[in-house]
Amino acid sequence: MQMISLQYRLMRAARMFLDPMLNLGLIKPAEAKALIMDDVAVGEAWAQNEVERYTYRIPGQATAYYYGYNKMQALRAQTELKLRDDFDRRALHDFVLAQGLLPPDILIDAVMQEFVPSQAD
Repeated sequence: MQMISLQYRLMRAARMFLDPMLNLGLIKPAEAKALIMDDVAVGEAWAQNEVERYTYRIPGQATAYYYGYNKMQALRAQTELKLRDDFDRRALHDFVLAQGLLPPDILIDAVMQEFVPSQAD
């Protein structure tokens, strides 16, 4: 299970770099596909799908997704540090989902100003 989780994390990181490289012409689709297959260790069909995703279907999405992913990871770590033993992963997830679609900075403010004080003993 840990291996799959790490492979998916590696795929996320590859997406962040390959999406703009493909769209700026810094790497050819065949090179990107080979890189994904060799370095991320996924099959040809998955690699082809990824390359098409970056170049034709939703260019730019991978970098936005990874930016949000990193912001959420940092927010969780910051929340855990503030709450320590009072940290409840499920409660944080429920709070974040209840906020709806918010820009990262506004979500961070909501978590720090509303969620954290409500959870602290």
